[in-house]
This record gives sequence, structure tokens and C-alpha cells, in this order.
Amino acid sequence: MKQAVILFAASLAIGVFTTTAEAQTTTETTTVKTTTTAVELPSTSTYIVVDPATGLSRGTYDPVTRLWNGQAVPSGYYIVEQSSGRLMATTDASGALVTLTTIPAVLPSHFVVIDGRMVYFESDYALRRAQLEARIDDQYAGGHLSNLQVKQLKQQISEITNLETKRKSNGTLKESTRREIERRFAQVQSQLDRDIAKISDKRVKIGIKAD
Repeated sequence: MKQAVILFAASLAIGVFTTTAEAQTTTETTTVKTTTTAVELPSTSTYIVVDPATGLSRGTYDPVTRLWNGQAVPSGYYIVEQSSGRLMATTDASGALVTLTTIPAVLPSHFVVIDGRMVYFESDYALRRAQLEARIDDQYAGGHLSNLQVKQLKQQISEITNLETKRKSNGTLKESTRREIERRFAQVQSQLDRDIAKISDKRVKIGIKAD
């Protein structure tokens, strides 16, 4: 069963929209092709520039001046809509904004494919939260988790988000906080596996074939 990625504004640092969609990644290499038609971005949205080599945000993009921190955007960099996380354009050799005609088979860090579109997460933790919630929702839809179990698991994920937000200093986390976040992620993952096993045992006892 494929995972359904759900993006939720409260838990993502970039504040992406809430939706259920299929996510996929691959490790095959391919050439990224772009169109020659320039992209016009609405000035009503906020955009960030992402380095495709690292998957890291490099600052804001001004759709009016078409500049990034007062300078031209380097060739090949991505322009991402901050509110949705959606990849809007890339830049060609002349610095013009163009659309991607094919999705890279090897995705940059913090990107996933949702409904055929590349969507950006600002941090590893944001991506992990989304993937973990996606698995929870997927298992619930398949009858492998109860309402109460889902509620408890998502409450634990929310607490991880709050911990990360409260303990950030100048946009960074102390090593001790990172260890605590990793420990809590591991706890949620372990609890999720135990909960799935419990429901599976109950299904078998009442004659429902295990998947």
C-alpha cells in the first residue's frame, strides 16, 4: 500500500497546505529538461530560493525585481512557493525562470513528489513528521490502527514539533535537543509498530486475514 502524504501547516516550518496525496522517490539518475518559456510568478505570494545540490533554502525571491537577495538567481536553482512548498520554477543559463518538464529521478534533499509535483520541506524534521503522519493515516485507512491510537500518535508528533519550535535559537538546535527529538521520533515509530501489531492480532482472532 502506497503512502499518502498529508501536509499540514501547523507542523511544517514552511507552512504548507493540508492534502492527501501519493509520495514517491527514486534513486535512478536522469537528465532534467526545462522549457524555454519564461514563468511569471504572482507577486501576491512569497517565494524562496532552494539550492538543488543541497536542498537548503538560500533566501527569498522577489517576483517583482526577479532577484534573490538583490542578485540574480544562479542557473539551475529552484524557486519554491513558501506557503505551499510547491516547486514553481527553475532558472536556465540566462537566469530566466522556466518550468521543469520532467521531475528529477534523484530528488534534492527535503523534496518529495506529490501528485506529480515536487514539494519542498524546510527541514529534515518537517519531512520526517509528514512521512510519519502519512504512514499513520495510511495504516488507519487500512484498518490497522484505531481512532484512539491515531490520536495518541499524532499528539506525540505534535509535542515533537513544539519541542523543536520552543528550543530553536537563531534558527538552530542544540545537540542535546536534537538527541531528544531523535529519541522521541524513535518512540513514536516503536509505538506505531506496536499498535499496528495489536490491531493485526485482533483482526486475526476474529477471522480477518492479515495483509
